[in-house]
Amino acid sequence: VDDLALFYKDAMVIVNPVYAGGGTNIKFLEAAQMKRVCVTTKVGFRGFEGFFKDKSDCFVVNNDAEFVAALYRLLM
Repeated sequence: VDDLALFYKDAMVIVNPVYAGGGTNIKFLEAAQMKRVCVTTKVGFRGFEGFFKDKSDCFVVNNDAEFVAALYRLLM
């Protein structure tokens, strides 16, 4: 992608379905930088707890059903 900002500009919500892994959760940081709400997992949110607030800055979910519920709440 030549310019990721164009995709973020048109996005209402960013979905970051990371259930396992380590390292920097770059998608969460990109969403924050682009001022887009992110629905992510505890793994995707790991390390950002002191900087962002769940249900205010983002939505932290535990499973697919919670992803659906959060997206429904944000998009309806």
